[in-house]
Amino acid sequence: KKSILETDDYSLSRGKYLSNSTNLNSDYPLKALKDICEITMGQSPKSEFYNEIGKGLEFHQGKTNFGDIKLQPSGVWTSQYNKVAEENSILMSVRAPVGPVNITERKIALGRGLSGIKTNKDCDQMYLFYLLQSSQEKLTKSSHGSTFDSINRNQLLDFEIPIPPIETQKKIVNELEGYQSMIHGCRQVAENYKPFIEIDSSWNFY
Repeated sequence: KKSILETDDYSLSRGKYLSNSTNLNSDYPLKALKDICEITMGQSPKSEFYNEIGKGLEFHQGKTNFGDIKLQPSGVWTSQYNKVAEENSILMSVRAPVGPVNITERKIALGRGLSGIKTNKDCDQMYLFYLLQSSQEKLTKSSHGSTFDSINRNQLLDFEIPIPPIETQKKIVNELEGYQSMIHGCRQVAENYKPFIEIDSSWNFY
């Protein structure tokens, strides 16, 4: 009761108040997101401000336009907005589904289904991106096994991750990006592969 009364955003959802402890095994110290980044929760403007002529800021409500890593265009703008994600922010889906992440290369207006995350000097932005990407199950499952249908700012701020020295973080990012390049190359080969079978005129046809 005390924990619930400490926040202004009451909810009838039981899962919201269950523990989402990470239980990570790591040789590096664990830090809560509130110690290494700034989190902006989205707030949807009134629909009357939406447009498709590029007036205002590009608007994103949820993960609909998430790519593998980078956010794709939505084709929707809003002339008035309250919450934004700055260029190169991590975007996280905070309403079902909870946890998917992307990177925006441009400033956008945030709807209530997204949060924008920017790290401080102690944490590499892409290190946090890859770590959050791999922690989606921990973000979406409480310690009691129920699934969160949404996650609020306080829950995100209290989420703990291992923080190695910044040099180690950058090495991890470089290695992961090398794997990503290999995966991308394999996908291109698979998508463009067109097998050729030479037909022998003597074969029987059925």
